[in-house]
Amino acid sequence: MRTDSQGFLNVGFGDGRWIDVDSSVGIARRRRGIRRNHVKESKRVAATLFDGFTSGPNERLMDLVVRDCELIPEVMINQLRIHFMSKPKLSLKELKDGALWLGQWYTENGYSVNDVLLSQVPRKDNGGVLVYVARERKVGSFQFRHHRPGGGGSGDGPGRTKPEVITRTLGLNVGSHFCMPRDRFNRLDHLQLFDDVEMRVDKVVDVDPKSGGNLDSEGRPAGVHLTVELFEKPTVEIVPAFSFNLKTGMVGTLSLSDKNFRGRGHRVSLSASRSQSDGYETIIDFDNPRFLSKGKTRYAWTLRSSSLAGRTGASRTKHTGSSVSTTTPLDSTGALSLHLGGRAERQWGDETHEPVNQLELSTRIVHDKRSGAEIRTGHRQELGLTRGANMNWMDGIVNSFWRGFGRIGVLGSLLKGRLGMALGAEIHAQGTTSPGVREHYWHGGEIRGERRSLFLGEDRFWTKTIAELRAPVHERASLFGFAEVASVASGSSVSTVGLGLKFLGTISIVYSVNMDGSWTWKVLPVDPHI
Repeated sequence: MRTDSQGFLNVGFGDGRWIDVDSSVGIARRRRGIRRNHVKESKRVAATLFDGFTSGPNERLMDLVVRDCELIPEVMINQLRIHFMSKPKLSLKELKDGALWLGQWYTENGYSVNDVLLSQVPRKDNGGVLVYVARERKVGSFQFRHHRPGGGGSGDGPGRTKPEVITRTLGLNVGSHFCMPRDRFNRLDHLQLFDDVEMRVDKVVDVDPKSGGNLDSEGRPAGVHLTVELFEKPTVEIVPAFSFNLKTGMVGTLSLSDKNFRGRGHRVSLSASRSQSDGYETIIDFDNPRFLSKGKTRYAWTLRSSSLAGRTGASRTKHTGSSVSTTTPLDSTGALSLHLGGRAERQWGDETHEPVNQLELSTRIVHDKRSGAEIRTGHRQELGLTRGANMNWMDGIVNSFWRGFGRIGVLGSLLKGRLGMALGAEIHAQGTTSPGVREHYWHGGEIRGERRSLFLGEDRFWTKTIAELRAPVHERASLFGFAEVASVASGSSVSTVGLGLKFLGTISIVYSVNMDGSWTWKVLPVDPHI
């Protein structure tokens, strides 16, 4: 290293190249994690470059440590352009608890940093913050939202890119964690960088509209947090589950799903269950859940077939139906969404029931924040002939109903989010062309109370009340307890209390005891994407 007569600092990288840097910028070289030849600490700007870079199209990213001091608006180092924010000072206090989105640091004209190039979670280095800077290049060269899997890239031919090439090209290491604003993330086309590398959404942190602070108990910044991972090819996973009841016997469930599914494309799953008392049920689900992380419309289709025994065990009711639903975000954050759904079902049974066709349409507007409201309307028609247990034949029954409810909730957290609590109330009203049918209940999030009542004619009464309490055990598990009281057929009641432990992404274990002494335990697979 040397200094020329004009006050510029000449830095040699050992390969014959020299860089002229303004003397107000301190430059150092780092090899194998050990800092060498630290040159100068400036009162105005102190920066440290690490690892160097190679020339050509596969230039590496540079690690830049910016210390807590005033910054010049722009630093130009051998085609490396660093555009700092308009704030005259970048303090550690602003960045110490989370990752930094670098795309806002660069111009949006013909030359820009890749939109996906983000900083790692900052680490302290002699009072500095570690960020990434990239060699300026034309938009689209390796820009994330302009790249499609299966074309271009370096490595083993078109569409094949080795993970080490990704690191060399974009500076993205497998296992690195990143964060970007939600509105910018919603504009991305997909999460797969190349055939072998993808970005997985870990968590979405929102900003409290009232206080302006983050809604994350761990102090992470607002935005979409991602992790760079190797692309795992789809793998079919078979998940068996069994439950046993002293009265009903064994119940078996078999689920088939994509083990490595992480919000890419579509998902098809098959589940089947068999019970000695309730009969069998098979479900086929076709789902496109990309909207969960992409801000785009989600559509889902379900085919269900079941054969269920009646109360006496002699009669059996069969159902075959299908449902379709779509969910469309109404704003850039995805918090406000519109749900449209439809269900068609055919039901038939023994000599006491004629086939019944049901059609139901529903519309919901959901505000998915910590507090919000939900509005739902629905319509269903039962077409055909129906005879109840104590009713004569009635011709051409058309039973139409409407539903509407509003929900209010208050959410809070104790012990920095380790114990969550939610209280809420719900008012549910239902109107129908058939007299004597009404339903109401109330409930709220993690502490839930629910009451349902159903009146059929004058001799049948059914009501059910549920109370539930949930508390997280650790980051990926929660413990919940519940109590249930149900009154059926003129006041006869059944009470159940239970305790469960849910492991996110794996299984849920539930143990319950009924008032009559019977008990049930279940081991159920849990969808890791919900």
